[in-house]
Amino acid sequence: RKRSSKGAGPGAGGSRYLFLPPRASQQVQVQVQVQVQVQVQAQVHVQLQVQVQERLVSCIFILSFPLNKTLLKNSFSWLLVGFSVHLGFFSAIFQIINIDSLPNLSLSFENGRLLILYIIFISILMDSIAFFAGKSFGKRPFIPNVSPNKTMEGFMSAILITPLFLLILSNQLFDLSLISVFLILIVVSFYSVIGDAVASLMKRVVEVKDYSNLIPGHGGLFDRLDSHIAAFPCFILLLNILSK
Repeated sequence: RKRSSKGAGPGAGGSRYLFLPPRASQQVQVQVQVQVQVQVQAQVHVQLQVQVQERLVSCIFILSFPLNKTLLKNSFSWLLVGFSVHLGFFSAIFQIINIDSLPNLSLSFENGRLLILYIIFISILMDSIAFFAGKSFGKRPFIPNVSPNKTMEGFMSAILITPLFLLILSNQLFDLSLISVFLILIVVSFYSVIGDAVASLMKRVVEVKDYSNLIPGHGGLFDRLDSHIAAFPCFILLLNILSK
């Protein structure tokens, strides 16, 4: 008995502290996962903020073109803009991919693909409505220094119709008030226009008509993605803010 008590003394007692019970071990793992998710969420949030702020700054470059053409031709400017633009876009995609582990988003579904299609639809509607409205009754030019074919009538038609149309479709998609959803839609619609204008600005800087001939008549592949690259970070950032 004495030997068993000695053997069960410090060695056995120490092992109880070295190895946690299964239930306690699971709790620790869950806490670690939650902390990691919070840290990743904070980093993604910062990257989205940088992207949205960069788009606002790009409005100054759009309005002041071609006076700033020499500055924009600088290789460092291209590197900085390209890095910040794509960092924000892929941060938004990362958050959508991990949508099932982000319960703070006010969504009534857990399908990231549906959210991706919804955001893409914003840019598609904005581009299509602005094009057809501008062709039909557009008279006054809109940002003619970077995109001469855009009209104020086309822009106003798209910025009014797109949010209202998508607001009707998104009645059951978000656990937010209609005012909050409409605010997200109208801001993201405006940002999709900024993304398109930035792509046009870049073409004017390097003095090319199209990015490539991969998609004839559409200015290249990047011309099909420019609005989406601006819309995704803005949408996810606003959704994070209004979901709190």
